[in-house]
Amino acid sequence: MMGGLHIEMAFLKVIGEWLYDSGWIAAITTAGVATAGRAGSIQKGASTSRGQWAHQVMVAALYILKCKAFKEYTERVTDSAEKLDYQQWLDMMDNIHPQFAYWNKTMQLEILFFTVYEISKGG
Repeated sequence: MMGGLHIEMAFLKVIGEWLYDSGWIAAITTAGVATAGRAGSIQKGASTSRGQWAHQVMVAALYILKCKAFKEYTERVTDSAEKLDYQQWLDMMDNIHPQFAYWNKTMQLEILFFTVYEISKGG
């Protein structure tokens, strides 16, 4: 049976494999979140505390971008009969924009990681 640390490391490795070749390392190094070497170790699941922090930053950034995009959508669509609610808009965006779907799933995966992490720590 795996302990909490090993579960966390395995989950971070899964996220890292999901993010492989996505431009994630370039994004977090450009943003100053981590150096390229540290980003690589985070992506491999080797650095748990830095990994948690980097993925928290990532979830926050994705959430902000998603909220801004939805706000722009609501300002663009003036007919309230045609305006989609947030969940309908997410579903539509997932269906017509593969890149949006990928980063939306990334955000969901990272939130799942934090949920599992909190449960494993007894929180």
